[in-house]
Amino acid sequence: MPDRITVPRWYFLHLLALCLLAASATASIANAQVSAYGVVGVNGYGFSYRGNSPSSYYDTAAIGGGAFYNFPIRSRVTVGIDGRVLYGPGSYGGTTADAALRIGFVPKVNRLRPYLAIGGGIVTSVLNPGFEPARVTNGALELLGGLDIRMTDSVDIRAVEWGAAAGYSSTGIASGVGFLDAGVVYHFRPNVKRN
Repeated sequence: MPDRITVPRWYFLHLLALCLLAASATASIANAQVSAYGVVGVNGYGFSYRGNSPSSYYDTAAIGGGAFYNFPIRSRVTVGIDGRVLYGPGSYGGTTADAALRIGFVPKVNRLRPYLAIGGGIVTSVLNPGFEPARVTNGALELLGGLDIRMTDSVDIRAVEWGAAAGYSSTGIASGVGFLDAGVVYHFRPNVKRN
């Protein structure tokens, strides 16, 4: 059984896995698209005291991944759900787990696929790692945007993604994260019946 601090994270990750499983199960029926991605980059964790602006950010290398489900819309604009987890293993590192509404654009001619997302989840990071370490966990609002470049029908290069997640905590100390990353996206092709 997870300890008291990690219980919200476990519930969120189980809910995220269940949503992605349901989305992938219905994707072939609705001719929608499910995509998975992996990213590497830099996370900057910061701490806010009593509702003030974050006092400082501590950069750490990050690795992460996620998946998104695009609803079956016959348009150049795509709308879907994106779930992600980012992990920064440094001294001030932490974990970010979010789910978001994702809006993208798929042009007919060029290979660029810009997107925006807004959602929420949790941010957890370590405050004072050397002396009196304390894990700060709170809910957060997430805003992000990025650009994917189509390489094949199934593979995109995530050229850049920039975003942030920050929130408020009733304990007086809240953690937030800003991130800049890049990676690879794989699109699972829907099953299309041909006559």
